[in-house]
Amino acid sequence: MLMKYFNNTYFLLCLLILLKSKRVLSQATTSVPSKHYMIENELCNYPCVDPWMFKDFYVNKSYAPCEKSLPLVYLEKIDGKVFAVINSTIKTTLLNFTCCIKNVYRVKEGGIPDNNIAESYCVQFDIEGRLELNNDVVKATCHKIEDHGFEHIYENVFGLFAPKNIKQKTLKVRDDPKSLSVLVFVVDSVSKQNFMRLMPETHDYLIDKGWIHFKAYNKVDKDSLGNALAFLTGYSEKLAFETFGNPTEKYFDDYPFIWNDYQKYGYVTAYAEDYSIMNTFNKDTKGFFQPPTDYYFRHFSVATERLNTTYLDNMPHCTGPENTGERVLNLAIDFAKTFQNYPYFGLFWINSFSHEDFNAFGRMDNKMVQFFSILEDLINNSIVLFMSDTGYIKTEITYTNLGSFESKMPFFYAYLPATFRNRFKDETENIEENASKLVSLFDVHATLHDILAISGTHVVKDVKSCPKCVSLFRYVPSIRSCSDAGIDEKWCNCYKNVSLLEGAVGRMDTASGAGTKTYGFLSVIIFLYFL
Repeated sequence: MLMKYFNNTYFLLCLLILLKSKRVLSQATTSVPSKHYMIENELCNYPCVDPWMFKDFYVNKSYAPCEKSLPLVYLEKIDGKVFAVINSTIKTTLLNFTCCIKNVYRVKEGGIPDNNIAESYCVQFDIEGRLELNNDVVKATCHKIEDHGFEHIYENVFGLFAPKNIKQKTLKVRDDPKSLSVLVFVVDSVSKQNFMRLMPETHDYLIDKGWIHFKAYNKVDKDSLGNALAFLTGYSEKLAFETFGNPTEKYFDDYPFIWNDYQKYGYVTAYAEDYSIMNTFNKDTKGFFQPPTDYYFRHFSVATERLNTTYLDNMPHCTGPENTGERVLNLAIDFAKTFQNYPYFGLFWINSFSHEDFNAFGRMDNKMVQFFSILEDLINNSIVLFMSDTGYIKTEITYTNLGSFESKMPFFYAYLPATFRNRFKDETENIEENASKLVSLFDVHATLHDILAISGTHVVKDVKSCPKCVSLFRYVPSIRSCSDAGIDEKWCNCYKNVSLLEGAVGRMDTASGAGTKTYGFLSVIIFLYFL
């Protein structure tokens, strides 16, 4: 039934997309895409591919909760202050127990700071079971007092936005409606097609709420680091290493990350990522010596994974009593709430939903709808990007021809608040039309600069590794090659020719390559496509 719903619905949606493409492309005096292509011109033929062609690899997985009982300790905000509180409901059922709080710190001496953490001495709760917090990461520990000693009964790590760490001299109250905040959410290793298979409720929710869905968003490198550097610095991995040094030998501190520009204009900045051994800037690299953002939660990730951890789908699913990835989502909600009256830039990257398993993200479909429902009331003046860095690039799936195609095509949605849409109608129209064009992470980098320019006096910088890349709020050419978008031939999903409906093996010529490649693209390239 679900598959039938997808096929019938998206056939109609594809026709709508093609009609829109006809309008846009006719203005550019070029040919109209056939039903087999999202984009069709002399520089790029971008196929429309039915996600359910890959149904043999699809497995429907259910959400798995971590802790069914109420937490013994939770956080509470009152008048800008943050308190750890012992749950009064549970407190009445327990006798002779004690709880305390430790601060958790990054340690710069004696090793790599991103991997070294230390804990302070444990401070007891007051007689009412409350304790004010002034550190971004804390650990709660509770013990039951027995005749023979102490029995460990509860342990958890909390991330928060401690008031004392807000850099008051750089903050400015948002008194100009043009001053836009930015939230970026990345879910690792999920293609556009796999998102459609696994997350139908989330997709429908985003579309119903007016999010813009990019149809031909193409990655620029194999894995997370190269793609992250593209949208966060404007440099390819190769050029960044040559210019700023190899991060296996030196820290990333000198790299020109986009959050540095936001900090310069008084924005509060935050960066959080889960699954610490897979963190984008720490896997096989040294990470950062100094915290790169005002709020940096690497030590939070490391500390949570030292709690009792259960694994699911070969990933840390529950760290202590909480879901590993949901910890990052909760930080994002808290960040948006805390700084609603200030301009901010936040990057929240989740690996534990998807990195090691092709179908695992499907467990989170309903949870992501709940998350975006909460977020909706907090982003009245925020632009939100929800994206992946790459499609799935592991195991036998990648070695199939369709899997290879999907791996180059991550998902990407963008939210524009009504205040922006009403004030910047041309920019809104541009990004909506660009959603059906070939775009890359280098264009996203230009867009992040453009948001600052729209918000104030910032001068947009050139995208170092892609001179022809432009902000998605500006005109992106309809006739565009992968090279124009900074996409190397190896990762390019444009094709000169696709043999359709000819059985199990189709023959494709890459748009940028001289040679001919043969692909067993299953039985056909399907002409269905998603809005």
